[in-house]
Amino acid sequence: MCVSILGGTQPDKVRGYLYQARQENDGLLQRFQLLVYPDTAPYAGMVDEYPDAAARDTAFAIFEALGGADFIALAESDCYGKIPHLRFDDAGQAIFNPWYDDLHGRKVEAPDEAPLMVEYLSKQPKTFAALALLFHLIDRSSAIHQGQPLGPVSESAARRAQGWCGYLEAHARRIFALGQTLQSQAAGELARRVASGAFDGPENFTARDIYRKQWSLLDDAEIVAQALNELVDAGWLLRDAHAAGWQMRGHVRYRVNPKARAA
Repeated sequence: MCVSILGGTQPDKVRGYLYQARQENDGLLQRFQLLVYPDTAPYAGMVDEYPDAAARDTAFAIFEALGGADFIALAESDCYGKIPHLRFDDAGQAIFNPWYDDLHGRKVEAPDEAPLMVEYLSKQPKTFAALALLFHLIDRSSAIHQGQPLGPVSESAARRAQGWCGYLEAHARRIFALGQTLQSQAAGELARRVASGAFDGPENFTARDIYRKQWSLLDDAEIVAQALNELVDAGWLLRDAHAAGWQMRGHVRYRVNPKARAA
């Protein structure tokens, strides 16, 4: 069975999943090969304009040509691959081969590469081939509509696929880093709350007091405990000396270091 998913989600949802995947990795997110995490542009006012009619008509013509194509008749099949397929031409293959060697030699087998990223990168050769095939079919859509031969996947399509794989890798590294640095991100968010005066009252507070507020990055008991430890080590918070010996983490109480508050 093949399932295709198109949509968006919130960084906090992905961050929590990735943090959990460090111990219970099910390999799901690595299969989303077209992941992107762009920066949100500042609001610049409402946009009210007509769509690009020429671009729309071009896209619809491509959809119609490819949707109605008989690929069994147009593509190749042989004793090595009975499913209809296309191969790279010599120039396109000359693009893919060194890219594949570099991917494995410099990234997939790198000893210091994060495991989640290795699993993502190990699936990129199929992404490269799939994108190159799609670009080639788009380029040949008019010929396909006329029933002409497809020809092998071109150098131009291979170069575009190579560029896209580099672009997607950069976004994947940004996304997977959300889970790798979650503890430090949570500590930074807690420090921001401390600096904004969220804990300026006379009473001490516990980890439970924090994660019950459901603040961003601070809605999980384990992550909150790690963030509190980081801020204690950094001198932002003080741990109650008596409570620190208790076994129940929820009863350990904290207060803002007066020196940190003054700073």
